Amino acid sequence: MQIKNPQYFGQLLHKKGFETWFLYMFRLIETRKFIKEPLHPKLLQAFQDVYDLKHKRLNINICPRSAKTTVARYFIAYTLATNPKANFIYTSYSQALLNDISRDLANILTNPVYLAMYDNGIKEEAQEVQPIDEFWQSYIQEETGRSTFSSRKITTADGGVVLFSSIGGQITGFGCGIRGAKEFSGSLILDDGNKPSDIYSQVRRNKVKIYFEETLLSRLNDSEVPIVNIQQRLHLEDMSGFLLDKYKFELLKMPLVVDGVCQLPSQYTQDRLQELQKNEFMFLSQYQQSPILSSGALFKRDCFIFTNNLPSKYDYTFITADLAYKDKQHNDFTCFSYWGVLDKKLYLIDVKRKKINSVEIDNWIRPWIMPKIQYGFRYIWIEDKAHGTYLLQQYRKDGLPVPSEAMIKQTLPRDGDKVMRANNIIPCLNSNDPNVILNNCIENFNDIIEELLSFNQSAHDDFVDTLIDACKIALFVKKEFYAF
Repeated sequence: MQIKNPQYFGQLLHKKGFETWFLYMFRLIETRKFIKEPLHPKLLQAFQDVYDLKHKRLNINICPRSAKTTVARYFIAYTLATNPKANFIYTSYSQALLNDISRDLANILTNPVYLAMYDNGIKEEAQEVQPIDEFWQSYIQEETGRSTFSSRKITTADGGVVLFSSIGGQITGFGCGIRGAKEFSGSLILDDGNKPSDIYSQVRRNKVKIYFEETLLSRLNDSEVPIVNIQQRLHLEDMSGFLLDKYKFELLKMPLVVDGVCQLPSQYTQDRLQELQKNEFMFLSQYQQSPILSSGALFKRDCFIFTNNLPSKYDYTFITADLAYKDKQHNDFTCFSYWGVLDKKLYLIDVKRKKINSVEIDNWIRPWIMPKIQYGFRYIWIEDKAHGTYLLQQYRKDGLPVPSEAMIKQTLPRDGDKVMRANNIIPCLNSNDPNVILNNCIENFNDIIEELLSFNQSAHDDFVDTLIDACKIALFVKKEFYAF
């Protein structure tokens, strides 16, 4: 396609925003269409918000193979297109990654399509820089056999600079952003600040944090200059955890699987997902962005049996529920779990889970409950509290099987710490012959397993509460309490 006035067209395209600009320029420069997956709109919008100075301190936690680095380098090109004086510092644990990004960015900036629209002219430089201290000197010597870090710099004709510098290397005489600028003028970008093989070393984790505080933070030319940390989660105390806890960064958490739906379906088939989930610690951290302790987790995978072949009938069935009661819990889930008991084993048959206003719960859940009230069904167990009290009263009025107030009070007291209540059911889980069998074909199964394995480290525990109640009802409580 011949464009009569490419510079004018380039300005119009830029005004359409980063997502439109990126998708168009990627196709022209890479000569192929960018495969836009379900997670990409949020990622692209996050960079737009950084450009609009809506995010000054942002963690982007995203899974591998998500095109995060591709988007980041095009974001720099997008900025330089209309502000060739902008200044960036781009850092990572990986010198190889930085070399690749700097080369690819230079290829974008010198591509004939880009030059026709935004002819800013660039110069590339490479230099060796000294480590900031003896630790990093030993580190780079051990990693590469050399005593210095490699640094690369791209400079525009108008004086804008993109510096690619490894974590641990000295940065002198340069800062990111422009002092006093009223609009976006560059940023500090951390792309994978922790090396995966170093993540279990507290010393190395701490050295990366010190480098951020003592070196990178001093490289901002203005307080309004954004800092963007892009990382797959590796550990509770990785850079993302550190920035969230100490510096209160905003968070864009982008799991691979959301509500049972893969966000990168062109790259991760169901077989591939099942393969990755065999290591739940790795999957929850790097792919779901919900790191857990590699040891010491309360619920472990081998506490349960997983199956897609459930019994055709049970000794009895019942439902347990956890409702998000309080105003401060408006982001929590309401969860109803359907259980069956056979030969003293507890089977999870189905789960219904949703973020929903309390007044809408009955209309949402009743159509799911009614088909389950058949021969052998015992009770719908709901905590007698707040909106749960209303549901119990309504269900009793309508003739649905719910326990009496005395039964609920004696069987399901939710007093005490949630961890203490969870510990009370561990004896029926941690055995050579687990008593709890989970249906791995239920909707949102991955989310439920993530919640289980990250219990007490996760924002949600709604399914865990229904599990605790079910174990108490089916495995600990005397039969007369649940006889119907």
